[in-house]
Amino acid sequence: MGEVSPTDPAIVAKLDDYARQPRGTRSGRTWTVDELLLLLDPAVPVTAIMERLNVKRAVVTYELVKLRRVGFPVPGGTNGSVRAPRTIAIEADLRAGLTDAEAGRRYEVSPGRINEIRHRAGILVQHHGWTDEERTLVIAHQDRSAREVAALVGRSVRAVDGLRSQLIAEGRIRPKKVRPRKRAPSP
Repeated sequence: MGEVSPTDPAIVAKLDDYARQPRGTRSGRTWTVDELLLLLDPAVPVTAIMERLNVKRAVVTYELVKLRRVGFPVPGGTNGSVRAPRTIAIEADLRAGLTDAEAGRRYEVSPGRINEIRHRAGILVQHHGWTDEERTLVIAHQDRSAREVAALVGRSVRAVDGLRSQLIAEGRIRPKKVRPRKRAPSP
């Protein structure tokens, strides 16, 4: 992500569009493009912004979080801490479309940590729909275990189970086992 240049017309145009958008009920302040550029300047600490704009820390940090969530390169943490270069790289990869599992393997990070990074950066989870080829494989190998099918299609076991449930409901595959329901003894 890198620093924001106040002379970059693309960033200024994006900030102008962002500033025109209606705010939620929590944010009672209207931000100008110059003020938003101040928020994105890594050389200006949050306390200086608070003093310059005569606002509380919560107002500044709330807007910083919103800016980060829509994809602006917000410098450091909202509490003044500096994010690690690896965390910034993980965020960039997640924004570029890398799945959580792929990012975890690439950076040797646990799924919980990837989820935390995604949540703090405000990056939404991208759901990857099933292709027709993947559906066909799941249908063709319905007698195999979910673990084997997951390895074939490169998905999680949970994802394969979910698709199988959907296909069973649609009547496209048969359930593995049909067990009769146990009835309570009659009194």
